Amino acid sequence: MRNVRFFIEAAKSLNEVGTVTFSSKFVVDKMLGPINYKATKYLVELGTGNGCVTEGLLAQMAPDAKLLSFEVNEQFCKMVGEMYPDERLTLINDSAEKLEEYLTQNNMPHAEHIISAVPLVVLPDEVGDRILAVSKKCLKKGGYFMQLSYSPTLGKNLLEKHFEVVERKFIFLNLPPAYVFWCQSPIL
Repeated sequence: MRNVRFFIEAAKSLNEVGTVTFSSKFVVDKMLGPINYKATKYLVELGTGNGCVTEGLLAQMAPDAKLLSFEVNEQFCKMVGEMYPDERLTLINDSAEKLEEYLTQNNMPHAEHIISAVPLVVLPDEVGDRILAVSKKCLKKGGYFMQLSYSPTLGKNLLEKHFEVVERKFIFLNLPPAYVFWCQSPIL
């Protein structure tokens, strides 16, 4: 039933969701690869969607860690909230552009890692730019910004505009095949 509800909602709002499919376990594992969960207390997820990345994060997070999860689609927020009633998870039905404001409200000094499935390819360029700029500003130095895309040209240029280090990983075992970008601003 969850899959049907997600598919219907995704089809209704494809321009804000970016896909009607679930990310495979292979994509989730690759995206979350750089995270050292024992040493991480503050995580941010942008574009919660159906919660498959949320589930992967919650399964490995420390008991005292916090996850702020942004989703602009109200129905997805409700579905994910019902599926994962976890006190470490704070669902935010608002734009990722407001990341800094919500970190402050939730007593988080920064994000140690940011995991994004925001469909940058379908967003207006200025919105994508604002999301990446605030993400870099709020990201702890040495932390990762991890971006999922179904386009190899997602904007390696766009990501390189904001982050000094950008690695692209291809995941064939997904429908459609996907790309994960690991981005960092190194500790200087």
